[in-house]
Amino acid sequence: MSDTFKIDVVLRLECEETMEADDELDALSEYIGERMAHGVGINAIMQSLAETLIGLDEMIKESITETLH
Repeated sequence: MSDTFKIDVVLRLECEETMEADDELDALSEYIGERMAHGVGINAIMQSLAETLIGLDEMIKESITETLH
């Protein structure tokens, strides 16, 4: 039996339209499409994306804290 939990994600990002951002979107979209083609469920993909975004946000916050000290 697996444990269940909820993740609430609110994003407020200052975004720029750049070639780098477009390239990353294309690469991530391709990867996600491949995972779905291999039978990975959309809920598992969404959960992993949410957990990744939370982890990246924590890394940014730690970096800012270290810079201020």
